[in-house]
Parts: sequence; C-alpha cells; structure tokens
Amino acid sequence: DDDKLSLCYLVMDGTGAPMLPRECADRAGKDGNRARTREVKIGCFFTQSGLDLTTGDPIQDPGSVTYISTFEPAATFGTQAKAEYLRRNFDQIRQPIVLGDGAHWIWNIANTHFPHATQIVDYFHAREHLADLTKLLTPTLSDPAAFEQHLIDHLDLGHTAAIAAAIDQLNLPELAPDLVKPATTEVGYFTGNHQRMQYTDFKANRYYIGSGPVESACNTIVKQRAKRAGMHWTITGLDPVLAIRTLHQS
Repeated sequence: DDDKLSLCYLVMDGTGAPMLPRECADRAGKDGNRARTREVKIGCFFTQSGLDLTTGDPIQDPGSVTYISTFEPAATFGTQAKAEYLRRNFDQIRQPIVLGDGAHWIWNIANTHFPHATQIVDYFHAREHLADLTKLLTPTLSDPAAFEQHLIDHLDLGHTAAIAAAIDQLNLPELAPDLVKPATTEVGYFTGNHQRMQYTDFKANRYYIGSGPVESACNTIVKQRAKRAGMHWTITGLDPVLAIRTLHQS
C-alpha cells in the first residue's frame, strides 16, 4: 500500500544517575562544583506504520520498541546506536527520523551516523525554552502571556526567524542591556535548530514531534531503580542492573 506509513525512529536522551564520590572525581558539575551524577545515555528505537483511528495521531507499532543504554561517551553511544539501527534493519525503511532535545551530542550522532534521517527537536522542549525566554524578558513586557503566545504561534509554523525578530523589536540593548546575552543564547536555540523545528510540515507528514518515548525510558530504566532515596552507585555496580532493565523493557 503506497499510502501506508513506513517510518522508523531513534529518540535519544540522557539522565543522571547518583554516584559515589570516587566515580565523579575530576568531573565538574553544572554549578561549577564537583559532579554528583554520571550521565546514562539512552536510545529508543521503534517503527510507525499507522495512526490512531480516533485522533489521527501517530502511534508506535505494537511490540516494536527496543532500547540501548550506556555510561559511555557520546562517540561510543553513537556507534552502539548505529549497530542497533542496523540490527533492526532500519536501513531498509524509507524514512528514518531522529528525535531529541537541543543537546549537541544528539545531533552530532545524527549527522555522523544517520545523515539521511529527518531531525526533529522535541516540541515540548522547544516550548519550555519559549517559557524560559518569556520569563527572562518579563521586566520588558507589558503582557508576558500574550507575548509568549505570539512566540508559540511562530514556533508552531517553524518561523524561527520571526522569533528572533520579535526579540529584536524589544530593543534590549537600550532598555535592558543585561538581558542581551542570555536572550541571544535562548534565541540561538531556535535559529540554530530551524530545520529541526518545522512542526507544521512534520505534523502534515504524520511524524512524532515529541521525545516522550525516551523520556519514559529514562524513568523506567534508570530513575525508578537507581534514584531512590539515599542511593549512590558505582559504574560497575549499576551498569549490569541497567543492562538487565534495558533488555527487559525492549
């Protein structure tokens, strides 16, 4: 059936696992202090060949989901993701899609190992960035809620340049020069991901635009087991536990 969808997805994310101090030696945390966690990178693979008959929303093919997880750095994770991609015969599916947030390591892997895939930034992460941008600019706004909705309308259409133009019109260098640098950083998230934010087109093609499947995996594979009260792990202790949970969830 030529009208039948034939899509495969790789959705990537990372989540921190609490570690004993010796496992985080010489690793800086986000606040400049010593890190207390080590990142577990997770990849979620599934296929889509149909839509929900009631809503028209994309749905995963039943039983099609597999996962990989590792403490290894992004380069190694990328190699593992390509191996699983080939094991699943995803190279035989006409439309591969890579989904993730704005993390550079995700798109580096996509560009290196899956150059023909459509890349999509998780829509809900993008909305969170708009909320953060509006909150940052609130001192300069007469109606923050209306301003945020204006930006959301642009985002829904994939008009990232219009988001940047809306910020330029606020004339921050004159009104709030201390906000120029953080606002520029936030705007760069949108303009730098322009092709990955064409949500109108993605919806028209009936693609997933949310990374919920891998965020759920971060919870079931890592958080529910490794982030209970008082837990601190070693790599050698937690790695096989996560391997078993990854296999069980696949």
